[in-house]
Amino acid sequence: MKNKLLPFLLLLFCSFNAVSGCGRDKTSKKDVSTSDSIHVQQNTTDTNKVENEKSDITNISICGNTFVFPFKFGELGNDYKLENGVYYSDEDYTLYDMYNSKDYICTIAIEGDKTDNNSEKKVVLVDAKSPKNDYIKINGLDYKTSIEDFASSFGETSIQTESYLEYKKDNIILSLLFDDTKNELSNIMLIEERK
Repeated sequence: MKNKLLPFLLLLFCSFNAVSGCGRDKTSKKDVSTSDSIHVQQNTTDTNKVENEKSDITNISICGNTFVFPFKFGELGNDYKLENGVYYSDEDYTLYDMYNSKDYICTIAIEGDKTDNNSEKKVVLVDAKSPKNDYIKINGLDYKTSIEDFASSFGETSIQTESYLEYKKDNIILSLLFDDTKNELSNIMLIEERK
């Protein structure tokens, strides 16, 4: 399952990173699709586990409400709408763009087919882009937080570059992509590895 999920997530991560701005409109969206031609070499050991963990990578705040990832979609309440649902049968989840009453918030994946009732289903991916997105925080840290402050807060990890941090706790992965020219965060992604 991990072998199938990583190429998709890398493609998603790269394609959405090119789009900036929290309040992008429907006309600026790009369709996301997977490609069988992408090859990703991966380390099969969990060398990116959080060592000396100081903060919990699973605490996510969305529009001021804090959840432990993964969480049930119904926990978000009724203030959100989902658009552009695409079901991925191999992974058995549906990818959506999520909005509040006025703005794009993030892209999420909810387990199961999009024709099912989502309220009791688990959110298995949260992908938030743009340094202007103040709707998403991880354990209180947001887009104004530097890469050094994230590393200080979450501890050491073996997967770190000048513009990327990755942490793992059990089957949860937190990926943080930074604009290294500005030393500011450009993408937060929380993923539940599906087995």
